[in-house]
Amino acid sequence: MAPYARDGVTRDAARTRGSGDAAKRERTAKHTFHTEHGRRVYVEVIPVGESYLAKFEVAEDVTYDLRGEPVTSNCGELSLHWGMHREWLDEWMTLPELPSGSVYSEKSVRGDPRGKSAGAATSTPLVRDGDRTTVEHRSGFPLRFARTKFEIPSYYAPLEMNFVLVERKPDNEDGTGGETVFDGPRRKTQREPPKSFAVPVGAAPGCATPLGVSRASSLGPTSGPGWVNFALHSSRAQKVTLFLQYKHAGDELPETMEFALNCTTHKTGDVWHVALPVGMRGAILPMPCPGSAVSNDTGNSGTASKDTYNNSLATVLYGWKCDGDVRAGGWRFHPGLVLFDPRATSLRPPLGAFEDTQTVVPSLMGSLADVMNGDDANAYATRVASKSRIEKPRRRRAPGMEVAYELSIRYVLHFPNSADCLPIQD
Repeated sequence: MAPYARDGVTRDAARTRGSGDAAKRERTAKHTFHTEHGRRVYVEVIPVGESYLAKFEVAEDVTYDLRGEPVTSNCGELSLHWGMHREWLDEWMTLPELPSGSVYSEKSVRGDPRGKSAGAATSTPLVRDGDRTTVEHRSGFPLRFARTKFEIPSYYAPLEMNFVLVERKPDNEDGTGGETVFDGPRRKTQREPPKSFAVPVGAAPGCATPLGVSRASSLGPTSGPGWVNFALHSSRAQKVTLFLQYKHAGDELPETMEFALNCTTHKTGDVWHVALPVGMRGAILPMPCPGSAVSNDTGNSGTASKDTYNNSLATVLYGWKCDGDVRAGGWRFHPGLVLFDPRATSLRPPLGAFEDTQTVVPSLMGSLADVMNGDDANAYATRVASKSRIEKPRRRRAPGMEVAYELSIRYVLHFPNSADCLPIQD
């Protein structure tokens, strides 16, 4: 058995930050999915105390024979093929205590949407309402329903629950076992690889606009601690991971967190997006101090004399990991590089080395300081000396006021007078 997390240290650390208050920072999330074989899957994630209650309801269309009886000859047993992930999209983990009737398997199953990289997964049976002949009319349509539910401890969040439906057809007339069919998201073409559905737990799908980081006003308050939406445009990337480095006030060492995005839920067009709670009770990410209050080298006037940073303040930095086919179009993807957001409102050096030695430490990462503290650079500044605060808050340009130039440094700087034409500042 290989659960997602059974470390007592992780559980105790999560409880100290108040992870049991999930209902106070989140609302019930409802999702609707349409499968390739015409089923509808309704999912509810309800924060209840120290856990999340995940409820699944599968609706199937009912066909009738010439006598007006429901056709049940092709109606097999349904189950949920699922797992959870945070850092690695294809490595599914499970719970320490399996739901009733569930089976955990470490071997790959033929038809798994992860393909050759498929590994461990959990299979949970879906219980039908009545028997195969039981029909319920909803909005005038005859449907056959199957359901299941289970709880996920809140200290695992944020994470993502991936799943597909599996139908085991009735046994054949010759006594051989029936066919096993995987039913996942709809595909545009048959050549497109199969995928899995994704349900965020302790997170939200986010939205594609605006690009960069912004307040998710539909999920929480617009000032102080709240939800933040991350959005990145990439038309060529096949896998995108949100990389976060954060540090609570007074902590000595920074921590990192990676959240791999499932394209079925976190991609709209060419934009990848996700929303996470920041600074709220129970959330992993702390409330960052203003970007103007990070200087620890001040002169007699009380203003910063040089661009240095006080690493004892609460800070949240973010970047993106992108992966794709390096053979297509010459795109040089490298999953070990952390790229800063081109829409970031402020940049600063990382807080230190990363726990993952395979990840290259970048020179700069985006900061959530401006987004979380609004136009007032001194708002919500905690444990910041008054002499370190800025006198005039910094104004941020709106995206419509920005003009971006993409230059080839090699050819532009080849000309001797090119420096006179470029507004380069030290």
